[in-house]
Amino acid sequence: MPAGRTQKPDAGLSKLAAESGGGYFELESTDDLGATLRPPWPTSCNRQYAMGFSPRKLDGKTHKLEVRVKRPGMTARARKSYVATPPRSG
Repeated sequence: MPAGRTQKPDAGLSKLAAESGGGYFELESTDDLGATLRPPWPTSCNRQYAMGFSPRKLDGKTHKLEVRVKRPGMTARARKSYVATPPRSG
């Protein structure tokens, strides 16, 4: 790769972020850092919470997961699936 050029991130990173409930953005230049990290990061970071659940059956399989929000204008960011891993024996 020629000097001064950077390698583009893996195209699958945005999909991985979405599947795991995260966010993704590409920073084109360090000059853009302030504008990139302003909205929506500060507002979304101030209005978040975590929730969890215990699956009824620990079958070792992958299950789909969907989180919905009733309040208009609100968006839930969550992973799309989980693995119901049984506890380790021994």
